[in-house]
Amino acid sequence: MAWSPDGGSIVSGGDFGDSTVQVWDAATGQVRYIHDGQYRNFAARWSPDGSRIAAANFDGTVHVWEAISGHDILIYDWHAGPVYTVAWSPDGKSIVSGGQDATVTVWDAATGNALCFYDGHHGSVKAVGWSPGGVNIASGSDDATVQVWNGMTGELVAMYKGHTRWVRSLDWSPDGELIASASDKDVHVWYVK
Repeated sequence: MAWSPDGGSIVSGGDFGDSTVQVWDAATGQVRYIHDGQYRNFAARWSPDGSRIAAANFDGTVHVWEAISGHDILIYDWHAGPVYTVAWSPDGKSIVSGGQDATVTVWDAATGNALCFYDGHHGSVKAVGWSPGGVNIASGSDDATVQVWNGMTGELVAMYKGHTRWVRSLDWSPDGELIASASDKDVHVWYVK
């Protein structure tokens, strides 16, 4: 689930059972609409300007739609297997997605055209996040690493190997100098060099 940039709405996704994504009013709890068509949602994120939503799904797709109306804009289906994580670039022009196929893809949020691929992991990718400046991407994997790489070239910038188990979540500090990553019962904070 994720808050809209203006704080007025929340998007939440369903896994087993309903496979829907719901957008609801944060103040009243009333559902504004239900987006269906995807199968088992693992992540849903608002674009930085709040106009679109992207959702990562078990069926290997990422759906992108208009946040207000719920009308589909595009379906990205490059991944070979479930997509577990998705994140918008700070400027809202690109999306990064990662999944069971151990790859991470940067693609154009308007056309769905792939811009860059990263295949440095050796396990499912469960977390991704853009640096605040929009240059680098961090990705966390079942291979217990967090890797930082250039979002335009796919070149490895740094690798963190402090976790002993899969990495499920990560986030950049606002100044882009630190990354916090979570695995099992541990949270690690490390400098990006």
